[in-house]
Order: sequence, then structure tokens, then C-alpha cells
Amino acid sequence: IKPAPVMLSLSGQMVFPRFVRLPAVGADKLLQMVQYEVEQNVPFPMEEIVWNHQFIGDDSSGEQGAMIVAAKIENVHAVTDRVVEAGLEPEVVDVAPMALYNCLRYNYADLDGCTVVLDIGARSTNLIFIEDEKIYNRCIPVAGNAITQELVKVFQMPFAEAEALKRERAFVALGGVYATEDETSERISKIARNVVTRLHAEISRSVNFYRSQQGGSAPSRMFLTGGSSVLPHLDTFFKDKLRVEVNYLNPFANTGLGS
Repeated sequence: IKPAPVMLSLSGQMVFPRFVRLPAVGADKLLQMVQYEVEQNVPFPMEEIVWNHQFIGDDSSGEQGAMIVAAKIENVHAVTDRVVEAGLEPEVVDVAPMALYNCLRYNYADLDGCTVVLDIGARSTNLIFIEDEKIYNRCIPVAGNAITQELVKVFQMPFAEAEALKRERAFVALGGVYATEDETSERISKIARNVVTRLHAEISRSVNFYRSQQGGSAPSRMFLTGGSSVLPHLDTFFKDKLRVEVNYLNPFANTGLGS
């Protein structure tokens, strides 16, 4: 990679998000209200954080939705300092859930109902509900490394070897009784399914919370993304469990490419 300005995003684990609905008032008053929400709700002193916001939708309903995110300055520097050490120049620091929200809105502008984006990384999973002018996200501490850690315990091997084994042979077992000549692959697939089942339980709890506490609808579809989402049969697993359409997020659906 040639040295150039870089746009990067922070993990959902590193930020404090809050979606708020504010009365439709003038721009200056609206910004004051956003700052008040930060001061009242972020559990860190203002001098220790950096924060920003994005307005969601418009104020035609008499209210203006806004997503506020805050992060500790030291955590942001922990990431940007490594980028600088690599000879690159950070220009924009975004947060993963909002980057995915904007990606979905740009590439799938005509979606109706409730859409869920499931971003499965190594250490955590971002779960994002997007519906009309509402957004709700949760960071779940179950992701790809959880499978690797289970392989470490079961096969008594170093983490790096377990990670390589996962990448080479893991898939999500689809349930039922079946026989295979490859006992190792069968064990790995069942381990993967157990971890993904834990993730599904957290998603189900989040769906119930979103519907009961946020006034949201049942999800109509799910988009998968993130490095750990490529685990074979993962889309089929969630399609069966959630009874919704499951596809992989295409971030370039509306992006033109030069010849």
C-alpha cells in the first residue's frame, strides 16, 4: 500500500453509541441538544473523549433522529498511532456500525421494513437494526476467535495453528445425524455450530429487546458481512434459525468502476 490518506473505522467495542430523537428545531439549537445528550449519557469525562453525531432521516415527523458516538481519546490514538507507524496518514476515523449503516443506505436505498446487518469480526460482532428512520446497534462479544479458542481447547494446539485449522476446514454443521469419513472435520463443524448457536441466542435476545423497548418490527432480512461471516453454511444456518432472507452485503452495488 502506498503512503496516502487513510479512512479507517473503529470497532463497535471501542465506542459508546446512543440513538436519540430530538424535537425539530433550528440547527444551532439542535447541536446544543446533541452536546447535552453526550454530556448526560457518555460515562466518561468530556475531556477524555472525542465524539460526533449523524442525523438520521429528516424532521418531517416533528422529530429529528440522531446517532451519537463517543470514544475515549486514548483508544482512538491506540489505533491511529499504529497507522502512522505504518507510514500512512489517518484522514477520517469512522465507527464500524455507522459506516455499515451508510453503506447499506447507499447501496440498498429501496429497502422497506426492518433490515439487520450482522458484521462478524474476529473478537466481536456488530448487530445493526435499520428501519425507516430508526437505528439500533449492539456489540456482541461472540465472533470468529471464539471458534478458534474452542479448537485450542479441544485439539490442545497453539492459537495460530487452531486459527489455520479453522480457516482451512471449518464450516457450520447443519444439524441432524449424518456420517462422515473425516472425523476431524465433523468435530470442527460441530464446534463452529455451537459457537454460532451462542451468537444466534444473543441475536434473538436483541431482536426481542428491539421490538419491545425500541418499538421496532420483526426483521425482514439479514445482510452478512465481516471476515468471519465467510464461514461455509453460515448464511444457511441463520436463514433456518431466523426464518428471514439472508444475503451477503455488497458494498459496491451502486459503485461505478472505470475501465
